[in-house]
Amino acid sequence: MVKSALMDDKRYVAVKLQGPAAQQTWDEGRLKAELARSLSVVLGVMGMAEVEPSLISYDAKGGEMVVRAKRGTERKLVAAFALITSFGGMPARLEVLRISGTIKRLRMKRKADEEK
Repeated sequence: MVKSALMDDKRYVAVKLQGPAAQQTWDEGRLKAELARSLSVVLGVMGMAEVEPSLISYDAKGGEMVVRAKRGTERKLVAAFALITSFGGMPARLEVLRISGTIKRLRMKRKADEEK
């Protein structure tokens, strides 16, 4: 398969929601909306357009989510997660667990981290 030169590379960031917000059950639509709202407050409109964050998956049991970003902007996304102090009106913290270039590799690394 030949990769298109116009196609953007992506990075995947594993994040854990902690605090009172993690105790609440989140449906996917509400979680996406709250994540977008929180990130836009920190990054602004131009930052959101540059980073292009997108929720890929969410595990309600562990409070873990995978967020996709454009390659080269993952540090901005990590910094934005560090600055978020509330989520859905409740105190919260978003801890970055791992960053990878593919979802498959990210899940393999997370599994290895949990076994340690």
